[in-house]
Amino acid sequence: MPTDPIKMQCLQVWGGNRAATQTLHMTGLDLYLVARPFEDQDAGGDVYYASSCASGRISRVILADVAGHGDTVASFADGLRKLMQRYVNYTSHQRFVARLNRAFGEATDAGRFATAVALSYFAPKRELNLINAGHPPPLHYDAEHHRWSALENTDEQDTPRGAELPLGIDDSIGYEQTRKAMRPGDLLLLYTDAFIEAMGPDGRQIGVQGLLETVREVCARAGETPNPERVLPDLLAYLAPDHDGTASLGGDDTTALLLCATGVKRQWPKILTSPFHLLRGMARGQLATLTH
Repeated sequence: MPTDPIKMQCLQVWGGNRAATQTLHMTGLDLYLVARPFEDQDAGGDVYYASSCASGRISRVILADVAGHGDTVASFADGLRKLMQRYVNYTSHQRFVARLNRAFGEATDAGRFATAVALSYFAPKRELNLINAGHPPPLHYDAEHHRWSALENTDEQDTPRGAELPLGIDDSIGYEQTRKAMRPGDLLLLYTDAFIEAMGPDGRQIGVQGLLETVREVCARAGETPNPERVLPDLLAYLAPDHDGTASLGGDDTTALLLCATGVKRQWPKILTSPFHLLRGMARGQLATLTH
């Protein structure tokens, strides 16, 4: 059942790997999450977290799909929460992901890995920095042109490049990031591989392109401009096994996360009082470092 929206507070970290339907409000972003572990279990292999820095200007979101279950996922989820706390006030997105990669490799047995999409949103510039570690590409909705597209990894010349290695494969790798301006009304859909492994009427997996076409069709049914509160419920209903759609979700953990840019740039009371929040967070043991 949906729960009341959460307004992210300074230094707050929220998430886990349990079943959830939740809305979060952050500076410049609204986040909509649906997480359904396989066979209605309490917890699954999909891990999600969101955090807000002391001033509220930096929001960080991560969605990971961990290879394995049980203790492996629980250990990863706990370690990720601690890293989110430690790096809650860092502006360096690449440093956070590099440390996450090393930590995952150290905390798991050989051969364990996790795909992940990690992003940091800097509200004053309305800019999103995204790193894809072997995960399916996010889908981006351009509100100005009313268009959905897959957000592939690109270099500085906007040339597509292959997805980075999953976490835990090579702890020395340096992950590259993609920068994306988020205008008011823009949407970004993150999802785990259950969505692209959904089976079409021909018995084949629909893949990224099939999911993209499905999202376009689902949103078009609701009108020219998608309602962010309805995108995930409508998509999941359309992909339900008993629905007469183009595809149906199979047997796996199912997690989707939709970000909606609201256009809010900054909250001056939070900025002015951020030193106080930092000191209070350190006193409570919420931060391992004060480096910004």
